[in-house]
Amino acid sequence: MSGWIKIHRKITDWEWYNDINTFRLFMHLILKANHKARNYRGVNIELGCLMTGRDLLSKETGLSIQQIRTCLERLKSTNEITIKTTKQGTIIQVLNYKKYQVSTNEITTEQPQSNQQVTINKNLKKEKEVMLDKWIQYRAEIKKPLKQTTINNLLKDFESYSDSCVTFVVNNSISNGWQGLFWDKYVETKQLVKSIEQLQYENVMRQLEANK
Repeated sequence: MSGWIKIHRKITDWEWYNDINTFRLFMHLILKANHKARNYRGVNIELGCLMTGRDLLSKETGLSIQQIRTCLERLKSTNEITIKTTKQGTIIQVLNYKKYQVSTNEITTEQPQSNQQVTINKNLKKEKEVMLDKWIQYRAEIKKPLKQTTINNLLKDFESYSDSCVTFVVNNSISNGWQGLFWDKYVETKQLVKSIEQLQYENVMRQLEANK
């Protein structure tokens, strides 16, 4: 098994974060879940699902069967997972799986993006990474989460503009409660600042002339 998962720092606010066993099991389920649908012994295992059992999970995680049972119930109670029993085994689905994983195929088809985590391109500078993360988080908070294709397009935009431009546009949209990024606002603001600076310069020159 290869690939990666993406975990936002906000997971430290998650109600089970300080429950070591539950957190450990949940991370294990995310890592073991299918990153794409596949068939197993005649059963279709969907994206974000895995076929397993309490005995196997106990062996893989080092937790006791009773601990596994308790942790699964906790995760079910807060809608982190669903559990379905079949003749072939137990299918556990990690709800909202796409928050944690993007398939390798989905990433590579969006070249020139490469090895993205929260789809952040390696070529992005630190400031742009921070701004992209800030925008993704903001959109999630206003219940308008960004789709993967939208984030990929944002990467191209971010690479095209300077750090100062990206920072201004993201902060400007957030402060105004907008759902989109408006790059022309940066140009308009720069032109306004330039006009003000020109007026200030002209006023200074007039005063100098008057004082001669």
